[in-house]
Amino acid sequence: MDIKANGDYHSKEAEDYHYNWWGGNLRGVRDFPVDLKEYNDKLVYSPHDYGPTVYEQPWFHEDYDYDSLMKECWRDNWFYIHDCSSGNGAAS
Repeated sequence: MDIKANGDYHSKEAEDYHYNWWGGNLRGVRDFPVDLKEYNDKLVYSPHDYGPTVYEQPWFHEDYDYDSLMKECWRDNWFYIHDCSSGNGAAS
């Protein structure tokens, strides 16, 4: 199966990246889901984020915690995949 047939959805527009790491930004999955037909149950999204010792992103403010990270970063960028019912899991 040629997965490239799904199209080319990369963007060069800065606002499409929502100020996130390239491996932590899976927002495009919501609008442009990958369709592997009968192999959809094999698809696993694997987001990766880094802590403040790698880079001080804006969501690592002085009093950040699990809830603030979920609200300000993780939920919209990739955690929604875990919650959706598409059958594609998110490994985290």
